[in-house]
Order: sequence, then structure tokens, then C-alpha cells
Amino acid sequence: MNINVMRACVREVCFDVRVADNPVTRAKGLMHEDRLPENAGMLFVFPQESTPTFWMKHTQIALDMLFIDDTDTIVYSVKQAQPCVKDPCPLYTPTRPVSKVLEINGGMANRHGIRVGDRVHYFVYDN
Repeated sequence: MNINVMRACVREVCFDVRVADNPVTRAKGLMHEDRLPENAGMLFVFPQESTPTFWMKHTQIALDMLFIDDTDTIVYSVKQAQPCVKDPCPLYTPTRPVSKVLEINGGMANRHGIRVGDRVHYFVYDN
């Protein structure tokens, strides 16, 4: 994909997201970040559908994780995942294969009524 920032929209809300589309950026994710602007997030993009495992190690803010399949439909979600304070950290794995995971501030999914079955739409910024 090689796009650094784009917009991901679900229902009536859009998020400015950084794209993590290679092993290095996916491994780092939002680790060590102490804040995330309200309508911001990170979009993890995988080369093919799989059941990736996420954790909150070295993550300092609560997150909602929206697991998205190849049809851009949310098929699984984890709401209000809390920072990991001691090992072993909880692991979060979708029950169905996904090709993308959208992480947003914890509580945003509930605030905007985002749920499994919703479609995600993506927009690339014009330069």
C-alpha cells in the first residue's frame, strides 16, 4: 500500500489513520504513544486474510480494535482494550480471518455506534 496516512470512515464518523502495512510498522503499532487525537487511529493492513493476534504491550492508552475482512466489513471487535501492566499480556485474536485492523481511542466505537457488520470506507488524501 505504501500510503502513510489516509481516512477510514465507519457510519458517520471518519478517522485520520496512519497505515501500518509492513512487518516493522505493524509490530510497532501504537506502542509508547501516550495520546491519540480523538478522531485518529492506526490501520494495520495485512497482505492476505489471516487471524492476527494483537496485544497491548507498551501501549499506554485504551483502544478499540476493529477487525475488518476483505469486503471491508467489521467481523470482530475488542472494545476498551486496556494497556498491559504486567506479563503475560492478554492476547486479542479475531474469530474470523481479517485483512485489516483499525485501532481507535477506547470508547469511540460505542460513542459512535460502530459494531460488527458495519462497512469501512477508505479515502486517500489529495496532495
